[in-house]
Amino acid sequence: MALKSSISGIREGQEVTVAGDLLERPFQSVSFHKTGKEIEVECRFLLPPTERWSTCLAVEASESVRPLWGRALTGDVPLPVQERYHQQGWVSEENRGGRLVRLYCAEACQDAVGRGLLKWTPNRIEPLVQGFLEFLAARVDDGEAPSLVYWGCRPGDTWVDLGRIPRAKCGKVSVPGGESFSFGASSRLLPLVEHLVARSSEVPRTLVVVLTDGRFADLEELQSYSSNLAVLIKGKAKNFLKFVAIGVGPDVQPEALVSLRGLDIAPNVNLWDFKLASDLENLQDILAGMVTDDQTVAPGAVIFDAKGRKAAEFKDGLPGKITFRLPLDSPMFSLQVAGQSAKVAQPLLNPLRKGDL
Repeated sequence: MALKSSISGIREGQEVTVAGDLLERPFQSVSFHKTGKEIEVECRFLLPPTERWSTCLAVEASESVRPLWGRALTGDVPLPVQERYHQQGWVSEENRGGRLVRLYCAEACQDAVGRGLLKWTPNRIEPLVQGFLEFLAARVDDGEAPSLVYWGCRPGDTWVDLGRIPRAKCGKVSVPGGESFSFGASSRLLPLVEHLVARSSEVPRTLVVVLTDGRFADLEELQSYSSNLAVLIKGKAKNFLKFVAIGVGPDVQPEALVSLRGLDIAPNVNLWDFKLASDLENLQDILAGMVTDDQTVAPGAVIFDAKGRKAAEFKDGLPGKITFRLPLDSPMFSLQVAGQSAKVAQPLLNPLRKGDL
């Protein structure tokens, strides 16, 4: 890939951070500054480069998040119009948690929307799903095809598995798409977790990102199961899993998710983590802390400059944070991990655009 070689124009000591969309797997961050006739580069790893991960995006589909899916109506229908809908048989009533709810059939909804009395809520879930799928495919999933699941479907403990989504389609996936499902009255997360744990026996490591408003009904059961699961993972009886709960929506209730993150379970097995979607500056923040600066992430590695010359070597293990120097004429570097023939080429500067030629 042709690169704009303008490092010589950077001021001495000026800190430059490589943009997130330029970062290659497995880097979490890459920054550099010019010092004399060299560039000093600092890198942190998102995940150990030798690890293989399978990923899953699990999206809650219960009544409490229906508005986020663009499947709820807002507005007001005047009483005379309500009476006409009732006379035409377009209205039914349903008991939900002791509360009588009036439901409009499809014809009534279409009529009210056409009259401008009601409007559909915006679909907030679709762009979130597309963004998370793209991130998982590009930066984490070994096959570049994360799986997508809708959970909390009616009656609340079922799910719809949409299978693995190829990287090229992740940013275009339609949500909810053509899948047939009904929103659950109350969601239960444990059944899906048990299913994913059973499926994890086929892969060494699984990362599950759970989009939820935190209102699932089986918190105590999930806490107990998670504690037992962590012990099994610690003892190598189960393959490694990591769950990251992402709180979504204006009415998110984080207490349950915080309690999962704070479980006092097996040492060195951080099974659950929690983030608010509104707090995420970069999607890679969902994996913050999975690799520490002094953690050995590979048995060794070599860094090469843009001309293929060896710039640095880590014979005694590759730590989670590394620093090395490159010549000024090197707008990129390559990482070759011990035992692997392939190299990861990481640019430091933006690719050339047509106007730059």
